[in-house]
Amino acid sequence: SLLCVATKSDPEIELRFILRQYNKRLKMEQLKDIIKIAQETSGQEASLKLIQFLNER
Repeated sequence: SLLCVATKSDPEIELRFILRQYNKRLKMEQLKDIIKIAQETSGQEASLKLIQFLNER
C-alpha cells in the first residue's frame, strides 16, 4: 500500500501512526530520539525510552 511505502523511509511517521492508534502522541523530536536509539542499540532500550516519554505526559 501507499502508506507502507511512505512510512518505510520515514520511521518517525510510522511510529507516530502506531502511537496514534493507542491515543498516544509524542513530539517529533522525541520520535527521532527513539528511532536513533533503536538504530544504534537494542530495541529494548528504545522501548524503555518510549515508555519514559509516554509517562512524562
